[in-house]
Amino acid sequence: MTEESTLQRISSNELPGLLKRIGDGQTTDFALVGRDITRLSEPPENWSQKFQGRVVYQLTDYLSRLPRELLALDRLQVLTLWGLGLKHEDAAAIAEHLGQLTSLDLRSNQVGEAGARAIAEHLGHLTSLQLYANQVGDAGARALAEHLGQLTSLDLRSNKVGDAGARTIAEHLGQLTSLNLDSNQVGEAGARAIAKHLGQLTSLNLGSNEVGDAGARAIAKHLGQLTSLNLGSNEVGEASARAIAEHLGQLTSLDLANNKV
Repeated sequence: MTEESTLQRISSNELPGLLKRIGDGQTTDFALVGRDITRLSEPPENWSQKFQGRVVYQLTDYLSRLPRELLALDRLQVLTLWGLGLKHEDAAAIAEHLGQLTSLDLRSNQVGEAGARAIAEHLGHLTSLQLYANQVGDAGARALAEHLGQLTSLDLRSNKVGDAGARTIAEHLGQLTSLNLDSNQVGEAGARAIAKHLGQLTSLNLGSNEVGDAGARAIAKHLGQLTSLNLGSNEVGEASARAIAEHLGQLTSLDLANNKV
């Protein structure tokens, strides 16, 4: 991993050669994003913490298939593939060939429930998983929770996991310190389950859900280690906001936008 963040643009025809050169070295980290990803258009010093100190490659065209050279990178620990149109068979290939991964970020793809199941069944060393906007659903979330108990960070934003998926995550992923279920149709029941089972959380994002006052109060009562909490757009009222303030004095980041406070 380099000390400076850099963005290098590459065509899909050049990608196999690049991956071959990477495979001949000792690279443990690879990041590739699609041509339509605009978040990296800013200067590297303004990039998110996730990309600080990393070389990020961006395609200048579209990927027609997952390069087989990627699947040969048996030293990789950290793999980031954003917005490449990956399907469930691509996720399965990654899972079956790169079982040594400890961090996987496939946000803005289309791996679906089947892809999530493949990841769950084969990537038992993962401690960090990001599947934002991948059509995972509650069944996919359940598979991840039941197989990947070692996860400490999970991001399933915009995947329709619902209360059922949130409950399964809460009951099985007892080592989580960071959980992001923004925009997932999670209601009071899901929030209560998270509050009951995941007392070790330091970061929780349930923005744009339906946790309501009861769910917010449960979080305030039980999640005393939180330093970051997002309950924006959750029908949270003034009394619940007061409970959060009274019980979670250690918070350094709090988002209650678009509520009734």
